Amino acid sequence: MNTRQRFQRNARVLPLLLLAALLVSALFVTVNSHNSRRLFHELQTLQQAAVRSEVEWGQLLLEESAFSSHTLVESKARKELKMLAPDSENIVAVKN
Repeated sequence: MNTRQRFQRNARVLPLLLLAALLVSALFVTVNSHNSRRLFHELQTLQQAAVRSEVEWGQLLLEESAFSSHTLVESKARKELKMLAPDSENIVAVKN
């Protein structure tokens, strides 16, 4: 096989190889773009969930502070449990 025949054969094969490389490259670009968009959507969803959790945490802290206030605890103790503060003669101080 002389040099000219080799060149003609390579001239036919090279465009096919380049076309195959182009198609594979395009496929990888498409797959990576899809994965990137999917991951970005997942990130946004998780960030929204985090914001909702922070809001709920703040509401729970407010609720806890409201329920643990001294006035509320004393009021519930008197009304629901019928508790009264002891008289001074019924108070015993314990010393170490």
